[in-house]
Amino acid sequence: MLYSAETWSLTKREENRLAVAQRRMGRIMTGTSLRQQKTNDWLRKRARINHFMRSYQQRKSRWTQRISKMVEDRWARRVTEWHPRIGKRERPKKCWRDEIVKVAGVRWMAIARNEESRWRQLEEIFLNLEAAVN
Repeated sequence: MLYSAETWSLTKREENRLAVAQRRMGRIMTGTSLRQQKTNDWLRKRARINHFMRSYQQRKSRWTQRISKMVEDRWARRVTEWHPRIGKRERPKKCWRDEIVKVAGVRWMAIARNEESRWRQLEEIFLNLEAAVN
């Protein structure tokens, strides 16, 4: 379900659709139906699965740290730092790094590359922030 999720930039609608899909898979794995009215937490505990957003955020955080340590001529690093300037002026699309900048600030790449302990603290904040939202 989370194949290459570290590169995704999810909207609220997409997050909701993934949550619905995860709950459906959990019901299939546990053999329960919607009519039994089991809670989402019960389903996750019974199926022994984590909420997908937590796994998604962990993967994204680890990928961010890997990108920050790459040499500058690698494609993954270039694409991450790329700012498209061509086209109409409209509301900017949600970008992969927007969530990271919200938590770590604009110096996120330097922090991920050089400050291991600080990055771990920011990762916990990032994970707890998403858990509180969901």
